[in-house]
Order: sequence, then structure tokens, then C-alpha cells
Amino acid sequence: MEIVPRKVTHKIVLSHLLLLLFSLIAIVFALTGLHSQTRRSQALVAVEVQALNLSRQLRGNLLAQDGLEKQFFILENPEIIYLLDRRQEVFLELWQAFSALPPAQPLPDLATLASRHREEWDTLRGHLGNSPATAEGFSRNTLSPLRDSLIQALEAFRGRQEETIHDQIIELSTAGSRAFRLTLLLVLLGIAIGTPVVLSILLHIHRSISRLSRATETIGSGDFDFNPAQFSQDEFGLLAGRFHEMGMRLKESEERSLDANPLTRLPGNLAIERELEKRISTGQPFAHALVDLDHFKVFNDRYGYQSGSEIIAEVGEIVRDLVSRLGNPNDLVGHIGGDDYVILSTPERMEGMAAAIIEEFDRRVPGYYSDEDRTRGFFLATDRFGVERQFSLMSMSIAIVCSENFLRPSAPGIAAECARMKDNLKNLHGSNFLMDRRKGR
Repeated sequence: MEIVPRKVTHKIVLSHLLLLLFSLIAIVFALTGLHSQTRRSQALVAVEVQALNLSRQLRGNLLAQDGLEKQFFILENPEIIYLLDRRQEVFLELWQAFSALPPAQPLPDLATLASRHREEWDTLRGHLGNSPATAEGFSRNTLSPLRDSLIQALEAFRGRQEETIHDQIIELSTAGSRAFRLTLLLVLLGIAIGTPVVLSILLHIHRSISRLSRATETIGSGDFDFNPAQFSQDEFGLLAGRFHEMGMRLKESEERSLDANPLTRLPGNLAIERELEKRISTGQPFAHALVDLDHFKVFNDRYGYQSGSEIIAEVGEIVRDLVSRLGNPNDLVGHIGGDDYVILSTPERMEGMAAAIIEEFDRRVPGYYSDEDRTRGFFLATDRFGVERQFSLMSMSIAIVCSENFLRPSAPGIAAECARMKDNLKNLHGSNFLMDRRKGR
């Protein structure tokens, strides 16, 4: 099996793989950057923004507690104590959630103030139910200043937290822009590298197709010797070689057509000589048969050239059909000219074919004679010397020579031996064939 080069195919596949590789790298890089951006955005919302919101709620809670304390000291309404308790519970819940977050900035001051506020609130709560006057003094002198400090610390934290969130948002935006630029750069780099490769392949394909098109036109115009095989060793080079082979075969076919006999359409002398030389060069045994018609000239003179041409075509058909049925696929049937034919086959097939050809010839040819001549088995005609005499009906002589008959077989030697044997056969009555079985002369 012939190995077909696939260089163009490989180049196309590699160029697509190259583009695919850069595309995959760009996609992976973009997805990685997007994933990182998403995680950082989620962390920003879940921690920093949440810490900012909780600090605002803590500040609001402390301001509400301060307002309720002042209302209680004015109104001394016990229901306000309940509201203060609820505010303190909410404060503790908010502080627990706030302290559980890991914000970007440290919280030691806030933690200390919140702890002291919880302790001082417990002290104030003990005074509220027993001695409102003592509670008011404690609130004014101790808890309120502490609460103000905690509120200021929360406000400072909120300011710093807003700056932190702003900086992180800018950083996320910068990182996103950088990831976009790098992704775009990878895509453009893939296009910049892949496009010249693809264009080079397309240009090579275009040039190759153009040259093959010109080769088709040249060969189609009859220049079968044109060789378009100046290609690289790829699919187009192989195709160019096929074009050259096609041209050679067309040339050979044309030569055979010009060489073929117009009546029988069988190959002529040129094809016979080529095949004979080819078989001699291979050294394989073969048989060469020379087929000749006896008394054809006098038949032609008596019945006319039209009948003679019909006989020539009929014999060509008989020989061709029987060799096709009884011979080998590569056997050759040729027409030297006139009433002479040549068969090239193998020795073991030749005798059977010769006998069948003679039998079929003797069966068909009498039909070309008149009833009178066919009944008598002869007819009167003038020979080449102008003497009238009897001539038998046409018969056939087949002389067969094998390549094994010669130590050094040659085309002239084989042809000469066949001609000598044919002359001897023509002296015999009726149709005959003879095969020379002598070895190594």
C-alpha cells in the first residue's frame, strides 16, 4: 500500500491547533481572572461592606441608648427601662456579629471600649431600678463619656473602612482591566502567529491548484509529455505525479490509437514491439503466435475489397474474443496488417487458444463464400502468374514460438522463426497450428 504524504493536512491541523491553543490559554486566563475577581468581590461584600454596615448600626444603637437614658431621667417612666434593655441586647448581638468578622483594619480600641461599655451598662442598669438619681449621675459622669468615645471610635472605623472599600474597588477594577488587556493580548498574539501560518498554507494551496490547473490545460491540449511534478513532497506533489502518469498513459493510449488497425481496432506494430520487448526484458516465459490467412488474396480478388475487409474484421473479432475468454488478463492481440495477426500469451495457454481460434474460423468463414464455391470446396481464379487454377477455401495457419526456445530471445529472432514456421504451415492442407517445443537454441 502506498504511503500518501500528508504535509499540507498536517500544516492545516497544526495551524488550527495553534489557534486553538492560544484561544484556550486566553479562555483559561480570562476564567481564572474572573474567578479571582469574583472571590475578591464576594469577600469585599461579605466582610468589609458588612463590617461597615454593622459599625453604622452599632453607632445608631448607641445614639438611641443615649436618647432613651435622657428621656428616662426626665420622665422616670419604667417602660423606658425595658426599651433600654432591648437596645442593649441588640447592641450585644450586633457587636458579636461585628467582632466575628475579619475586617482589613484591626479592632483593639473598639474591642476595649465595647467591653468597658458592657460593664458600665450593667452598673447603670443596677442603679436604674433602685436609685434614678444615682443612675443619672453615673450616666453623666461615666457611661455617657465612654459611649461618646465608642461612637467616635466607630465613626473613625467607618471612615477608614470606607477608604479601604474604595481602595479595594479600585484595585479590583485595575485587576479586571489588566486581565482584560492580557486576555486580549493573548488572543491577538494567537491571531498574529496563526494568521501568517494559515495564509501561507492557503497561498501554497492556491499556487498548487493553479499549477495543477495549468497542467490540466496543457495535458488537455495534447502535450502529454508535460511534467508538472516540480512540487514539494506533499499531497499536491503526489497529485502532480499522478497528473504526469496520466499524461504518459494518455500519450501511450494516443499512440496505440494511432497505431491501431482501422478495421479491427487492434494494436498495431508499435504496441506489439513494445509488449514483446517488455516480456523479453522481464525474463518470464511467454509464447508468440503469428496468425495468417491462406488464400486471402485470391478471395479478395474474387469477392472484392469489401468482403475482404469484412473477413479481416471477422478474424480480428474471433481472435480477440477467444483470447479474452481462454487467455490471461494481460495477453495481447495485435494486428500487424493485412491478414497477419499476433498473439502474446503464456505457453500453457497458447495451444488451447490456437485450436479454438481455428475451429471458430473454420465454422464462420465459409459463410462468406457463394453457395456454389462453398459446396465445391474450391473456386477457380487466376494466380499471380496469370494462370487459372483451383484454389481451396480460405484456411488459417498459426505458428507458435516460445521464448524458452532461445538462449537469448530477441524480437527479430522470434519474428523470423514464426515467419519460417508459417511458410511451412501454408504448404499443408486446411487450417493448422504448430508450436515449437525445442529448448535453448
